[in-house]
Amino acid sequence: MPDGVDVTLTWPGALELRVTSRTEWVTIDDEEAETVAVGAQTGPPNGLSTLPRLVTPVDSLEVSTTWTWRSLS
Repeated sequence: MPDGVDVTLTWPGALELRVTSRTEWVTIDDEEAETVAVGAQTGPPNGLSTLPRLVTPVDSLEVSTTWTWRSLS
């Protein structure tokens, strides 16, 4: 997501969750039928090998996300 994360999860007739962030990657885990986990990620999978980034006091790494919930009922 080169323009940043903008993901919407919808439970039809119940709830909508929108997750936005300036980061380019997101993880979604829905292995358990009753749960879902969503989060912005600071780098791609295997990023240490494919896209390493040096973090220093001068070039820090900060991540923020915005979660917006909306009732659909």
